[in-house]
Amino acid sequence: MAPPWPSFGTGRLRTSIPREQFLALSIVANQSNVQSGTLALSEFNGSGIGIISISTSPGCFDAQILGPNCVSDALPIAALTWTNFSSPTACELRPGHAYYVNLSFGGAEPQPGHPSCTAASCSADLVNLPAE
Repeated sequence: MAPPWPSFGTGRLRTSIPREQFLALSIVANQSNVQSGTLALSEFNGSGIGIISISTSPGCFDAQILGPNCVSDALPIAALTWTNFSSPTACELRPGHAYYVNLSFGGAEPQPGHPSCTAASCSADLVNLPAE
């Protein structure tokens, strides 16, 4: 069973993701229809550019398959805003439904607009920030 979502105030998840791979965290959207927040992935050893997505299958980063606003730009500090209600600017989650929070640093060769990890693996912190 996936943990309830969102889980604010639980600190950060520090992880290491091997180059060319992803980490998929299974979640279930909270039953509340008034919650929103921002996931932030910050790489801390200077060798990667990360990307975040929220999907119904693990490891999906394809914007054509995902819902609107459900994949972040590839940045040293990637961020993705989500909601449990209708929003034109955030990834919309349906209360009570299962999802995956996907994290990746992509391949070794940096390319504009794409995730990359020049080391064998890239380490990062993931936090879930509540909306204000």
